[in-house]
Amino acid sequence: MRLHALTSVYLDICALGRPYDEQNDLRIAAETTAVNIIIALIKSGDYLCYHSPVHDYEAMRNSDESERTEILLLLNTYGASTIEKLKNVYHEVEQRVVRFEKRGMKIIDALHVAHAEAAGAAFITCDDDLMKKCRKAEVTVWYGSPVDFCRRENLL
Repeated sequence: MRLHALTSVYLDICALGRPYDEQNDLRIAAETTAVNIIIALIKSGDYLCYHSPVHDYEAMRNSDESERTEILLLLNTYGASTIEKLKNVYHEVEQRVVRFEKRGMKIIDALHVAHAEAAGAAFITCDDDLMKKCRKAEVTVWYGSPVDFCRRENLL
């Protein structure tokens, strides 16, 4: 297993919520295992997890109180805020969000991806459609599923 002391990751709410989904589907179960591996590495300090106000906004809209509380606790305890990273590049981030929206991303997704780019973090999502849009929008950081990330890092 290869561990990178300062590997930076940015998991969107779709990925962070994967362990709370019904686990009957093989893909969901595999993605849950991968997310749990990534979270364990975040908690151990081997990976740096970025957290943005977009996470807070989306998590607060989750009607499942337990899931909402656990995700926010994880992000607030182990996540590094992207706000500091954005201070000097806010205009560029704003331009990226506009570009991503023009390439078909929803505003929430565009904001997540722009924050991941600003942080220089691998963007991890379970949303296949969003990954296609990332490719089309020429996202500048690595992006993919939790399973793809774990394979990339030789964790699976």
